[in-house]
Amino acid sequence: MPILATLARHRVRFVVIGSFGAILQDVDLPMTDMDVVPDISDPDNLRRLAAALTDLDARERDATDHDTAELHREMAADPKFLTSAKFWTFDTTFGGLDLVLRPAGFDGGYDDLVGSAKRMRVADDADPGASAVALVADVRDIYHSKRVAGRLKDTKTLRLFVGIHDPDPRRTLAEQYRAGRAAQAGRRQSTPVRWAMAARGTRWHRVSAVERGTVVAACGARLAAAGVRFNVAAEGAPPPPTCPRCS
Repeated sequence: MPILATLARHRVRFVVIGSFGAILQDVDLPMTDMDVVPDISDPDNLRRLAAALTDLDARERDATDHDTAELHREMAADPKFLTSAKFWTFDTTFGGLDLVLRPAGFDGGYDDLVGSAKRMRVADDADPGASAVALVADVRDIYHSKRVAGRLKDTKTLRLFVGIHDPDPRRTLAEQYRAGRAAQAGRRQSTPVRWAMAARGTRWHRVSAVERGTVVAACGARLAAAGVRFNVAAEGAPPPPTCPRCS
C-alpha cells in the first residue's frame, strides 16, 4: 500500500483505523478511504507527517489548485497547522486518505489507541512483492469508534463485526465481562485485575462489580453499559491512562 509505505518512509507515527483497519483483521467490509490517526503530540512527528503529505501530493477533497498550494505552504511553515481541525479528508496520488485526529470514542486520539494496536505487515495489491509495516487499531476499538460515531454508513456495517457486534448493549456488556473472566480462568495468575473504560471515557477504571448493566469502579465511578470496553490485565494495570484513584 503506497500510502502506508510513504508514511513509514517518513517515519510518521500513526495508527490505522476505520474500515481498512477492520479489513486487515478479516472483517468483511467494503473498501473506502484509508483512515489514520497520527501522533500529534510531537512537533517532529507533525513535521514528518507534513513532508509525507507533500510527497503524496495530498489535496483536500474538492479543493482548487490554489487551495492545495496554500495548504502545502501552511504545512511547511507550521506543521502544527494540521491540529487545527478534528479531521482532514485528502485525495492523494494513491487514493483517499483521511487524517482523523480524535476518532469518535477516543478523545485522546493516538494515545488512546496505540496501547492495544497491532503491528501488521500490509501487502501492496498492485505489487505483491512490496509491503509496509503499520500499527493497526484493535478491531474492537474500530468497532467501538464506529458505534459511538453513530453515522448511518457506520451503523449499517456493525453487524459485519462477527463475534463482536450485539444490538443489545446490555447483553454486550455482560458477555464482554464473562469473556474477560473466562480468559483469565486458564491463566496462572491467581488474582486477575479487570479494568473498564466508558464509551466516551479516556481512562481505565478497576472493576469492582457489575450491577444491573452498570459497571461500578473501585473509585466509586459508575459507568453506563452502552459501549463499555473491558481489559483483563493479568499483572497490574492495562496500558495507560488509568484512573489514579483506581490504581
